[in-house]
Amino acid sequence: MDETKMPATELANSDDRASSLAELRRRLRNERPPLLLALAEDARAFSARRGERFQFDSRLGKWLNVLRLAWAADDYLGLAMYRVRTALQGAGIPVLPRLLHILSGVLYGIRIGDAVLLREGIYIPHGQVVIDGLVIVGRRCVLAPWTTLGVIQGRVLGPRLGDNVFVGTGAKVLGDVEVGAGAKIGANAVVVSDVPAGATVVGIPAQAIQTQPDADETAGER
Repeated sequence: MDETKMPATELANSDDRASSLAELRRRLRNERPPLLLALAEDARAFSARRGERFQFDSRLGKWLNVLRLAWAADDYLGLAMYRVRTALQGAGIPVLPRLLHILSGVLYGIRIGDAVLLREGIYIPHGQVVIDGLVIVGRRCVLAPWTTLGVIQGRVLGPRLGDNVFVGTGAKVLGDVEVGAGAKIGANAVVVSDVPAGATVVGIPAQAIQTQPDADETAGER
């Protein structure tokens, strides 16, 4: 079963049951990837997207790459702050998570709410991302600058993104919607309804692009 979709069904069914929201938040937090796995997979995604070496034969090489990115790539460090913050919250450590949240927002523009489930392998080039509400972001997603994943006013359910989703610069994905694996959301698009897996959507509100048939397919129809 698709791990990203599994809790989404329960979220949709629990929208009008306020008594269940606290439990759902706890479940999403419990499904967060382990800290070290998340840091390593995020670093792999950053390196691959930046055209740098991302495969290493040893643990030492892998963790040296993590340290290198934390020093050389501000956007990676901002995401790493979120990862460490949620790990500290899970361990019941006070004060430090709040400080990391403030630093990540002020220094890198990365503002991610406490109820968000962010799976591993995320790439956030240049920061400037807002994610809040009961939101799920699948593995290996790309969130370009000035994107927002959030809720509609008066609601608590946010979007669920499958694996390998690309969200273009300035795009907004709002409300209780599902974005299928491999979908692409164009720059400045506003998504307020479900997006099928593999689709490309653009505009306000976002609509799927009509693709031209392949030459082979056209020839076969003649």
